[in-house]
Amino acid sequence: MSKSSSPSPDRLRSLAGVCFDLDNTLYSRDEAAFRLYQSWLGEEDHPLLDEIVTHDRGGYSPREEFFQWLESQIGEHDLWARFRDELASFATLPDDSRALLSSLRDHSIPRAILSNGGSAQRRKFAALGLENYFCSSDLFVSSEIGHSKPDRQAFLTVSSHLHFPPASLLHIGDHPQLDIRGARRAGLRTCWLTAEKAPSCEDADLTISSLHALIEHLPFRPRRES
Repeated sequence: MSKSSSPSPDRLRSLAGVCFDLDNTLYSRDEAAFRLYQSWLGEEDHPLLDEIVTHDRGGYSPREEFFQWLESQIGEHDLWARFRDELASFATLPDDSRALLSSLRDHSIPRAILSNGGSAQRRKFAALGLENYFCSSDLFVSSEIGHSKPDRQAFLTVSSHLHFPPASLLHIGDHPQLDIRGARRAGLRTCWLTAEKAPSCEDADLTISSLHALIEHLPFRPRRES
């Protein structure tokens, strides 16, 4: 059962739009990566899988170093390039994400995605069917905009696109520094999506373990600035 901090009216009263992280927020990057590693190994229960997950560190270990190590373990080559090309085909959009995004779309709530990375992020966007909930111009990728989270300018780029001041936007993400602290420093409200037993994050206005928990708590006023 999901848990969330209790959203106070003062925290949410002036919100007008939502900005999402992509990996491990709108979908589980870790689950997709695990299925991809299984496909490379050719076994669902290969004894190397746990060690791969440990070394991968949710995608935050140095990428070239990690994939060089993995190549040495399984005797394959160019795994970093292959990972970027193939991960999208293992990504699925969870029901919680579909429910929240459908609610935002049906109520015409301004929304965007802000993600660190390169062209692989657009492949994920397409594979997840996110064009049903966003325009392609609502996806902001760090390699395209020249700013990476937690740089405040990355968040301000989204704020400018949505035509709302930062304080009226809620950023939802899984990483305490890149997403939550970065968004807070840029002036956005923050929602930390995290595991049940994770420690608290003082920069988060809200802490949730499921996107579905937000649906009944977001009092938006979807009127754009002139």
